[in-house]
Amino acid sequence: MARGQSRGVVVCETPLYKVMERDRIADLKRQVQALTRQLDALQPHQECRRVLNPRVVEEENDEKGKNPLTDIDQEGFQVAACHLRDSGRWESGLKTEIPMFHGDTSSNKLIDWICIVQEVLDFKEVPKNNILTGDLFLFREIEGNQDFVDWDSLPIYDIYLDDEGFVGFLSLLEIKLLHQLANTTSHGSLIDPILASSGTTEESPAFHCAQIWTSQRSYIASTMTPLEIEGGSGAPVVHVSHPHPHRRRQLNEMEREWLVNPELQTNNNTHNETTVTVCRRKTFLAMLLLIFLGVLVICLSTALPKTLSKHEHPPLPMDNYAVALKKALLFFDAQMSGRLPEENRIPWRGNSGLKDGSFLPDVKGGLIGGYYDGGDNIKSHFPMAFSMSMLSWSVIEYSHKYKAIGEYDHVREIIKWGTDYLLRTFDSSAPTIALIYSQVGKAVNGSSTPDDGYCWQRPEDMDYYRPVLWAKFGADLAGEMAAALASASIVFQDDATYSKQLISGATMLLKFIRDSGKRTSYRQLDKDMALVYNSTDYYDEYIWAATWMNLATGDSSYLSLATSEELPKHAHVFSQLPDLRILSWDNKLPAAELLLTRIRMILSPGYPYEELLRRYQDRTNLNMCSYLRRFSFFNWTRGGMIQLNHGRRQPLQYVANAAFISSLYVGYMDASGTPGWYCGSTFISSDELRSFASSQIDYILGANPMNMSYLVGFGSKFPQHVYHRGASIPNDGIKYSCTDGWKWRDSPHPNPNNITGAMVGGPDRFDQFQDARNRNYTEPTMAGNAGLVAALVSLTSSGGLRVDKNTIFSAIPPPFPDSPPPPPPWEPVP
Repeated sequence: MARGQSRGVVVCETPLYKVMERDRIADLKRQVQALTRQLDALQPHQECRRVLNPRVVEEENDEKGKNPLTDIDQEGFQVAACHLRDSGRWESGLKTEIPMFHGDTSSNKLIDWICIVQEVLDFKEVPKNNILTGDLFLFREIEGNQDFVDWDSLPIYDIYLDDEGFVGFLSLLEIKLLHQLANTTSHGSLIDPILASSGTTEESPAFHCAQIWTSQRSYIASTMTPLEIEGGSGAPVVHVSHPHPHRRRQLNEMEREWLVNPELQTNNNTHNETTVTVCRRKTFLAMLLLIFLGVLVICLSTALPKTLSKHEHPPLPMDNYAVALKKALLFFDAQMSGRLPEENRIPWRGNSGLKDGSFLPDVKGGLIGGYYDGGDNIKSHFPMAFSMSMLSWSVIEYSHKYKAIGEYDHVREIIKWGTDYLLRTFDSSAPTIALIYSQVGKAVNGSSTPDDGYCWQRPEDMDYYRPVLWAKFGADLAGEMAAALASASIVFQDDATYSKQLISGATMLLKFIRDSGKRTSYRQLDKDMALVYNSTDYYDEYIWAATWMNLATGDSSYLSLATSEELPKHAHVFSQLPDLRILSWDNKLPAAELLLTRIRMILSPGYPYEELLRRYQDRTNLNMCSYLRRFSFFNWTRGGMIQLNHGRRQPLQYVANAAFISSLYVGYMDASGTPGWYCGSTFISSDELRSFASSQIDYILGANPMNMSYLVGFGSKFPQHVYHRGASIPNDGIKYSCTDGWKWRDSPHPNPNNITGAMVGGPDRFDQFQDARNRNYTEPTMAGNAGLVAALVSLTSSGGLRVDKNTIFSAIPPPFPDSPPPPPPWEPVP
């Protein structure tokens, strides 16, 4: 190695003699000379420990921190026996100074000197950061430096013999000194006499030191070249023990035999050469283990993503709301009409209504598809559109929750099944809409003519005439359909083509509404239809549709329409009528007001919309106040159900809708950092509103005086006699005629098919419920289940409690216009 380099590195497998170049021998001689001169002047005394370690306080009989050099006599060796056990250690940075050997080669003096050096070096623990297994640090070049370096700067070897364990730590300097001693005396002449000394036993310090020296000698003598050290008789022999002496190994039987008969060792030199290694066996095994673990980590990091892509993490346990939600969605599968998808989730359902609207000249393929509304086989497009609006709204706000419980794709399939059908109910290819088909099927009270009221048949077996109703006017129907298509376009914004098709249809429908000649209710077309779904106004649908069109397209003209003075005035938005605070298939005002409140709270478009948006939010706050029991605005049953339909039949659909918009408003407040709102002078925490919502849904799920879950298939007690044609007639391969089905309608036995997920009409105003095929108690409806699904997804903690703050605004342009382009570069002109 060239001079001038302070250190060199050699791997464990490199023979030691290659490292020890002859140009280092001269440096070593000077180092040893400097060492001996320095140590010759050593004058230790009892006060050393206080000087070197001020933290040590001398106390009577205090052995801790004792400097082992204090017992060295003037001849340079320790009079007392070697202290080889691990006694107290100094914690100071004591510079390790090694006393020079002044004695002759007699066994006692040599062993005493070795023990002194050993205890000195035991006393100064080897810093672990200097122990680098397998690396050789050449001794630091200190030419001309008479102050010998301290132990911390000595280069360190890890020495092992055979595969028995630790022998000792040796520095390069120590190895050379030991080598000189081994090669300038006769074979074992300095150590072998030790064994003949009187009193030398396996327990004596002399025997222990001899063990160490003999073990090291065979290795050093076989790898080092002779070295002559000038001056003095003999050479300072340095042995460095392991910093933890209790870990020194005991020699095996063969090595002990070498101590007794050194000549046997010569015959085994070849064996020793092959078995000695510079790296510890334990460290070597540890390195192998680390390599194995490293390879394992690499393999896992490569294979794990592939594994995770094939095997999804098991979902977290769902709360009751999520469990109920998964069931409630199945009701829509049970209500499907037309050719069912291949993944039909309801085993007792099949294709049906394949002739619906087949006779219509302007509808290619007829009106096949869509959903049956309730327990009969009528397809009513007004509540169907409302159901799709509610489901789409819930997906926009809580898509992450649907994904968390594995229902995101399912609910989108449900929505698309409905919107595909709604697109067929008018001619979207014409420049204007001439008419809208409003219903397929009909029920006439008291009639004996086969129709959807008189007959009791499975939808798969219908064989009676099913008329198609249509409307050349009907702003309420067109408004609700426009809202359904516009909201669904946001749900399907990842499918640009379909989303654009939905927006196009919604645009035409809203244009239909804005025609003053179309502004009337579609219920006027048929008095029998009005008995079931009697729409009372159309201005609420007008505001509802305009708001969704603004969100779907980003066109601010729709927001201007929704916040104009005219529409809220005609819709009686700011009146005190209690019924206008109840969200239903008929009244959309509470939903439209809440959507506009969302725009103000989160988007805050400012002027010129701010004044009307503020008034809409005031109306929303009043709606929420009226739902709280403390204000007694609505009646409540003793069992805890709010009465939003004046105690009439089928109350649960209104309860579910109120729970949904209440819970959703809490989400809006959380998203905008609003802790609550005022009811008069009383501040109401948003937590109280959420408690109202959860209490009403809990009532539906079984926390009621009847202990009855009004959601079929949820809980241990739920209705068994649901008013539903398909569920009440067995799927036994027999086609039951119009009147044959009456026996199943009137049967006291439970339905042969459970219509899982159907929310029935519910109890009366006294919390009483009759589990019988009576439409007042047990008929489910599309609109009712849509509200329940929306409420359940808003309340479940699966996927978190937050709303999706931004998706609904994805089409809204930024509030500030783009910066104008920079001016052209200035050029000097004459």
